[in-house]
Amino acid sequence: MIPALQSLEKTCLACPAQWAGTLTDGTCLYVRYRHGVLSVGFGSTPDAAVEDHRFEWELGDGLDGWMEWDQASAYIAQAAQVHFGETP
Repeated sequence: MIPALQSLEKTCLACPAQWAGTLTDGTCLYVRYRHGVLSVGFGSTPDAAVEDHRFEWELGDGLDGWMEWDQASAYIAQAAQVHFGETP
């Protein structure tokens, strides 16, 4: 079962778009959209989540860095399914 999002903070008000959060099982989540690349990371600590580069998608050009949470949510769900061993 994929844990739910417990807390979320938008950590940058401009570019790049980025968020840090915690799931209900204590897993840390880090999401960043910079230079047209969306990355989603999970880890036992915030630093570990930042360093997790397993989930990346090229969605824009090299100057793109703005994204709303709802635009990223499908990619975040896909990454969570793989991370937690659920079938997409």
